[in-house]
Amino acid sequence: MRNEGLACFKDATQVRADKHDTTWLFEGDDRRADFFASQLKEKTGTEKKTRKKALECEKAESDSNHVPTSVDAYTDAALKEWFEDKDIATGLQLSFNKNCLTSLGSNFTDHKKLGFKDEDALAKAHKSIDLKYLRQLNRMVARLLHDAVFEPSNKVDTPAQSKLNGILRNFEVSQILRGVVDDDEERLAQPWKIPAQQIWAKMYHKYEGMTDMLTGIMMEELATIITCVTGDARHCHTIYEADQDFERFGKTLIANLKDTATLWGFLFASLRQCHIHKLSKVGKDKAAWAKADEYLTNLIDSDTVLTLENTDEVIKRSQNYMQRQDNDGEEVKALRPAL
Repeated sequence: MRNEGLACFKDATQVRADKHDTTWLFEGDDRRADFFASQLKEKTGTEKKTRKKALECEKAESDSNHVPTSVDAYTDAALKEWFEDKDIATGLQLSFNKNCLTSLGSNFTDHKKLGFKDEDALAKAHKSIDLKYLRQLNRMVARLLHDAVFEPSNKVDTPAQSKLNGILRNFEVSQILRGVVDDDEERLAQPWKIPAQQIWAKMYHKYEGMTDMLTGIMMEELATIITCVTGDARHCHTIYEADQDFERFGKTLIANLKDTATLWGFLFASLRQCHIHKLSKVGKDKAAWAKADEYLTNLIDSDTVLTLENTDEVIKRSQNYMQRQDNDGEEVKALRPAL
C-alpha cells in the first residue's frame, strides 16, 4: 500500500468514523500507534535510562529492538498512564451516554422515572447496554476495515493485502465478525483493550510507523522522490507533492528514532536490506542472498527494527554459503577427470 493509497484509505475510513460517531475510537488507535512509536524510540535510543523505562512497560522485558503490538505484552499501569494522558476514555464515555440516551430516553439517569428498583439496578442496565454497544461497535469496525481491505470481488490478494492477513484474517477477527459474545467488562474503563481499536492501531503502525519502511521500500521510494518531478509524465509528481512525500518520511523517522546515531544505523541497515533484496533476484549468488533476504524479512515481520548487526550477520552467512558452494564446485571439477 503506497502512501497515495493509504491516504485515500484513511480519508474514507475517517468519513465512516464521523458518520457512525466513532471518531474517538480511531483517534485512540492513533494514540496507541504513538505509544508503539514511543517504545521504539526509547528502545533503540542510546540513553540507558529511557531504554530501561521502555523495557519496564513490557511484561516480558526483552533487550532487543522488538516492539510488540499486542496490549497483552504491556503492563496495565503503562497503558493506563499513556491513555489517561491522551484522555481517550472521555470519548468512550460520551458515546456510552449518547447510546443510553437513544436506548432509554432523556431520563436515562433517573431510575425512578425508568421504573428501576434502585440506582444499582439502573447501573446494571447501563452496563448491559454499554457492553452490547461495544459488541456492535467491534463488529461494525472490524467488518468495515476487513471489507475495505479485502474486496469480495478480488480472488487473489495483492502484496499490500497479504501484509494485513495477520491483522484482519485471524481467529479473533473471525470471532468478532461471526458475532461471538465476548463481554470483557474491563473494556468499559480501559478502551485500549477494545479489539476494534487494536486492529486499526496495528494497521496504522504498520503503514505509518517503521514497520513498512523497514522492508527496503523506503530506500526505493526515497530514490523515486529524487526523480519524480521529471521523466515519464505518467508517473510525474509536482514539486509540492514531492515535498509532502519527503516530509512524511522525515516525520516518521523523527517520531520513531531518538537520535542521529540511531537514525544513521537504521538508514545504513535499511540500505543494506534493500541491496540484499535486489541481489536475491539476480546473479549466480542469488540463492545465497535469498536466504539472507528471507531471514531479514522474517525479522521485520516480527516488528523488529533492523540494526547493522543484523545485516552484518546475514552478509556473513551469505558469504559462508557462497564459499561452501564454490568449494563443492571445485571438488566436482576435480572428480570429473577421474570419472
